[in-house]
Amino acid sequence: TVTTGRIFTAGQAKDLKLVDEIGFLDDAIARAVKLAGGDEKSMRCVKYEEPPGALKMILGADAPVQPAGAKLDLAAVLDLTAPRAYYLCTWLPAVLSTGR
Repeated sequence: TVTTGRIFTAGQAKDLKLVDEIGFLDDAIARAVKLAGGDEKSMRCVKYEEPPGALKMILGADAPVQPAGAKLDLAAVLDLTAPRAYYLCTWLPAVLSTGR
């Protein structure tokens, strides 16, 4: 039953021992701190956010509400989509060949 790809409710997941406890994000953070053996005042939880990509900028997905009259900066969108050439340089081969 567990490996069929079904979606379980929280209660079903706990009955099947797929989860230890049912709770909210704060409960999970508190449990992680306790398992790490730390103090809640000396630890912190950091939420990382994905930087917007070109498609999100064009479609306006996850965009903050802009004031009236604000326009989409097409130059910024084009800058994100333009291919870039990267060049890696090392002097190591030149140093090794002249060091004889």
